[in-house]
Amino acid sequence: MEQETLKTLEYFSILNEIENLCVTKGAKEYVKNLKPILDYNESLNAMKETTEAKLFYQEEGDLPFLEFIDIEPILEKIKVLSLVTGEELLRIATAISTFTEIKEIGEAYKNNFSLIHSYTSKISNLSDIAIKINKAIGPDGKLLDDASPLLSIIRREIKVSYIRIQTILQKIIYSKDYEDIIQDQIITKRNGRYVIPIRQNSRPVFQYVIQGESSSRLTLFVEPISIVELNNKLVDLTSKEKQEEERIILELENITRDKFDQILNSLDIVYNLDFMFGKAKHSIKIKGEEPKLTTKHAFSIYNARHPFIPEDRVVPIDVNAGEDSHMLIITGPNTGGKTVTLKTIGLLVLMAESGLHIPAYSNSEIGFFKKIYADIGDEQSIQQNLSTFSSHMGKIINIIKNADENTLALIDELGAGTDPEEGSALGYAVLRGLYELKAVSVITTHHSKLKEFPYKFPLAKNGSVGFDINTLEPTYKLYIGIPGKSHAFIIAEKLGLPLEVLENAKKELTEEYLITQTIISKMSEDQKRIGDSAAEIERNKKELEELKTLYENKVKQTEEKKRAEINKAYEEAKNIVLETQKKMNKLIDNLENFIKSQKAVQEIKKEFENEKAEIETKIESAIPKEAISMNQIEEGSLVYVPTFKRQGIILSKIEDKGRLVIQMGSIRATVSIEDVQPLKGEAAVDRDGQEESIKELSNIQVPMKLDLHGFSVEEAIEKIDKYLDSAYLVGLPFVYIVHGKGTGTLRESIIEHLRRRPHVAHFYTGTPEEGGTGVTIVYLK
Repeated sequence: MEQETLKTLEYFSILNEIENLCVTKGAKEYVKNLKPILDYNESLNAMKETTEAKLFYQEEGDLPFLEFIDIEPILEKIKVLSLVTGEELLRIATAISTFTEIKEIGEAYKNNFSLIHSYTSKISNLSDIAIKINKAIGPDGKLLDDASPLLSIIRREIKVSYIRIQTILQKIIYSKDYEDIIQDQIITKRNGRYVIPIRQNSRPVFQYVIQGESSSRLTLFVEPISIVELNNKLVDLTSKEKQEEERIILELENITRDKFDQILNSLDIVYNLDFMFGKAKHSIKIKGEEPKLTTKHAFSIYNARHPFIPEDRVVPIDVNAGEDSHMLIITGPNTGGKTVTLKTIGLLVLMAESGLHIPAYSNSEIGFFKKIYADIGDEQSIQQNLSTFSSHMGKIINIIKNADENTLALIDELGAGTDPEEGSALGYAVLRGLYELKAVSVITTHHSKLKEFPYKFPLAKNGSVGFDINTLEPTYKLYIGIPGKSHAFIIAEKLGLPLEVLENAKKELTEEYLITQTIISKMSEDQKRIGDSAAEIERNKKELEELKTLYENKVKQTEEKKRAEINKAYEEAKNIVLETQKKMNKLIDNLENFIKSQKAVQEIKKEFENEKAEIETKIESAIPKEAISMNQIEEGSLVYVPTFKRQGIILSKIEDKGRLVIQMGSIRATVSIEDVQPLKGEAAVDRDGQEESIKELSNIQVPMKLDLHGFSVEEAIEKIDKYLDSAYLVGLPFVYIVHGKGTGTLRESIIEHLRRRPHVAHFYTGTPEEGGTGVTIVYLK
């Protein structure tokens, strides 16, 4: 297919629209490279894919392409053994999760959407890679503490060392003993070590190592001797942390590289699906329909509309050529729609051969043309500095040299741009040439002589665009079988040309011409009436067929869905019965073996009751429940979530996705409305109060130290319990409990109590620097 033809017929503008409707980079590339498909079966399959994707999109919505992230550059880095970042691995995990979700959707709808399933079924199962990456890397792209046991230990030690350094340095910068030498009460880093700022010329009151100075040289950044070892340890731990992080990233990268081909193949499948859905969305945008593709070299298009003419301005046309006649000659006034008709025919044929829906009725038929030529306009001739006639003639010569019965030729204003007599003769000869080549041709012209061609050649026919003689404006309607009229005398009379001049003009016309025009006018009026009636009948027939098809599809889908639900419920109930029978047999065996033991009998009874409750729950979940809608529930309502086996409160509704945000104790989850059961008769819970309590919990500030001076043993124990619970909730690694030295009674009671606390990992008496026997340092799990 010639590029010039595609450009003339605005094919690339259609591709631009589809490209903008695709999400993924790969799908956009597919659209850019789309061309009319020269194999009939491939073209037919592409059309069916567009239709199925459109039906899915209208009934179930889009596939999750919006959650997809372009990972090709990351895969390229992995391929060449370049170390990637945690954030890049997380993108791969996100893409793989999208693969998995799309595969599951395809499997769920495989009975009704087999073409989509033919793609999704080929997506590789790569969820193990995503699971490993997500277990190791957090949402921010950084490795989690528990990415490996060693990393967990290193980071815990880093945290401990950091807190100890901070504690010592804070004592110094806030101490009244050192306030004369401290420049600012801040802790900063120099040379990778924590330091504090002191004044340049201050007297030394503690030992330190100078790590740097300010640009003004008025401030020294010093490392007190008391934290040198801690800083050394922290530097060493940080180095080990980096090594372990690189090892984990490399391990995850190797796992990904092992499945490189499967990931790339799955990625390509997603691109293809996005491409299909892009075509489907374009069909919806232009109100398109699937035409019937045939192997005939012909077309019959009903209610055809040019996709780039606004809906409130476009005038639909019915047009056909190729089956009963392979040549259509259209005449009529300027700006009457002849050129738009040519472009509409050409563009819609190109779209159909590319597997795209067209803006026309679904009973339209598009034949298969391996060659399409269009001589419309003279844009290229202007660039080449050629005359209009030379430009047209060059294109027509190319068409005649290459045309055959597999060709669709579209020629605008045949014979224009030269002497009318010569142009008419040449035009007639071109018509005959194309006619003998059996090329399907649609041609527009102003030459009256060319209207006579169909009366001599039976496989050619006339057509015309309408003109309202009252308003002197074109109607843009296309009439097949009716030659166009110039209306020159009527227009001249209405515009005020003197009658004597008009009569003199009519005398110049031959009697043969006048008789011919009278016959043509009568035939035109008769055919117009017949055509209008036939068009009305066709439109009514088409609407009835569409309604019938819609009804049949809905009935079929409802029955299939109902049958699937019944089959699923039956299978689940059947499995429950078999499982129940096995467990009952086991319980009976146990009962027979231990019947003499009353205690054993009681245990079996208890186990039996538990099994009974579990079975009842399973049976209840296997029975299809009546679906609830968004307007049946409100925010703050109490619901039961079977997946979590918990009651919860609805915090908010995501209506466009049919999902609910639910708080179940300390758990907040987003679930489908289909996965919740309303608890009737239960009092609604104040949502604002619920959110406020959650917000307050997240904002708790817990100090590192609990001072128990002046408290009795009972009071101190109560304080410790509340304090340790809070410290555990906010994730403190360890805390200081200051109880003083005294007689040691309070200390011993606290130590005895700490041994029984579930959140306590271990504890020890403070070093002299930490407060000695008056302080106990407690590490939490």
